Formats: sequence, structure tokens, C-alpha cells
Amino acid sequence: MRFSKGRCFLASVLVGMGCTSAKPVTPSAGTPTPIPVITPTAAATSWVFRYSPTVSSYRISRSAAIEAPTDSGMRREVSTNTTHETISLEILGDTTKILATVDTFSTISKGATGLEPPVQLPVQLAAVLDRDSLAITRNVTSGLCNVLESTVATDLRNLLPHFPDSLSIGLTWKDSADVDGCQAGIPVKSRYMRSFRVVGEAKQDDLSVLVVQRIDSVQAHGEGAQQQHRITLDAVGAGGATYYLDFNNGRIVRIDLSQDSNLTITASGKTTHFRQNAREDYILAR
Repeated sequence: MRFSKGRCFLASVLVGMGCTSAKPVTPSAGTPTPIPVITPTAAATSWVFRYSPTVSSYRISRSAAIEAPTDSGMRREVSTNTTHETISLEILGDTTKILATVDTFSTISKGATGLEPPVQLPVQLAAVLDRDSLAITRNVTSGLCNVLESTVATDLRNLLPHFPDSLSIGLTWKDSADVDGCQAGIPVKSRYMRSFRVVGEAKQDDLSVLVVQRIDSVQAHGEGAQQQHRITLDAVGAGGATYYLDFNNGRIVRIDLSQDSNLTITASGKTTHFRQNAREDYILAR
């Protein structure tokens, strides 16, 4: 089976999606990224976290290793991406207005054929966070399916989850969302389920942080065209993340996220299965 240009390009940009196939190889149960070695503290047993109205800059690094069957076995492709995003928050009562600006977006793919479309920078995305949900306001002039805007929207959902009024060790809660996104120019509808658990307080680089872990599952479906070929995408995946909250200053200082997944793409009447392992790291610039 030939690893075609269209399929290779599509796979190379699926960084951070967390996905699997219509006939899935069942991914392992979602396991959050292991917590790095940090010194635990016993200073408190409960905490309050509120987002601070400020401007924060994050460096976001993504990588994905994707495997697909070929006539000679399995072909492996690695894609990496680095983004610099500035997020400003304006808090009005229980509502937070958000403006995200991306001024750096670079991608390197090893093993891919074909060129990726150019990215017009900077890109801005507005959103509103209330006690129940995060609503993204898209740039209507950018078209119906913009990969970079879809990536930034996902980043905001990762960086700005809703936290309960009071956090204590062992506390758990869940959220879910139906999301319209875009992968490689193909509109994709995804259903996300996330479960959070408070681990406790720790010291990291002389900063007191509250560690929260997250377990995810996602199902997705997309249909579109690429290089005049009709493409259908079906996905199911599992993964997790570890959050480090600066509860004194109301900021998330780091997120480590990982996802294991499978993916099925049908193009020109041929179906190909992919396996993907993806990582994302969000680091606050200090």
C-alpha cells in the first residue's frame, strides 16, 4: 500500500488531536503524563484558584509520531510544531473575556511529502469563559476551516478549564464539550470528555504549585476534500494531562499533555489506518 501525499500531509498535522478509527484498535486507558520529580509539601489541604486578569505568554511545543502500514511494513513519520501565544484576560464578575494572539507558528515534518500551506501571522482569537463553558469567537474573515485558528481554540480549552470554587486533595470533577474544528483543511466535529483530579501542593523551581491531573477521551468525525479527493476521517482516542497551578498569582504555569490514538482515513475509496502518539507542553514565559 502506498503512503500517498494527501494522506501523509493529513497525518503530519494531526498534532494534539488525540484520535482513533471507525474500526479502532482500542487505545490504552487514558493515563495522564507522569508528574516530574518535585518536592511535595504539606502546607495546606485546600486551595482557591482564580484566573488573574493579566497578560500571559506561553510557548507551546507539540510533537506527534504517526505510523501507517505500507507494502514493506510500517512507515513512521514525526511532526513537531512550536507556537508562541499571548493570552490576555479581562475578568468581569463571573465572566472572563479572553484575547489570544499567535505570532510564531512553525512545523517540521520528517518523512512527509508535499508542502504545508503557508500560515498568515499574527492570528487573534477571542473567547468568553463563564462558570459553565468556554465560547470561542472565530474570525469570520478567515474562512470556515482554518487549521491555525482551530489549534489556538484547542489551546484555549486546555489553558482555561473551569475549576471548582474550592480545591482539595482527591477532589474530582468532569466536563465535556462538542467542538467544531479543522484538521488539514477538513472540518471536524469532536466530542470531548475530561475528568480532573487534584493531586496536591508541591514545590517546583522554588514556586508553590497545585498539581491537577486530567484524563481525556475524544470521538471525532470529519468530511472534506484534499487535492480533489473526497476524504472521510473517523477518530476515537484517549490521553491525559498534568496541570501546575500558581494559585497565589492565578495562573497556569505549565501543562504536560499526552495522547495515544488510532485514526482511519478514507480517500478515493481506499481506507488506511494510522496509529499516533502525541505530546504537548505548555510553558508560561516568566
